[in-house]
Amino acid sequence: MQGGVKPIPKIKVHPTDSTMHMFWDIGLQQPNAFYIREGRGWSWNGDFDKPTVTPSVLLTIGSERSHLFIRDGKIQYLSDCTHNLSGQTIEMVDFPEDW
Repeated sequence: MQGGVKPIPKIKVHPTDSTMHMFWDIGLQQPNAFYIREGRGWSWNGDFDKPTVTPSVLLTIGSERSHLFIRDGKIQYLSDCTHNLSGQTIEMVDFPEDW
């Protein structure tokens, strides 16, 4: 910890459901969630700062589509995304302070 400020992880556990984990989706500018349950859905490497999640994550909110891989702390937005980060790979960011 630097300066007494606790760093915010890139992957957070939902405050009311320990099986749900969230990341900040830069493309959609909001938090998005995925469930990690034994034998179902996604697997996660357990690293809050450099997470890897498999398989891909597909999020649709209204007409916005965000399809991505989370690998080693980076988000790889696939070409079928409808936002301006389509086809790009970027570093994950921490949750905003006010979230």
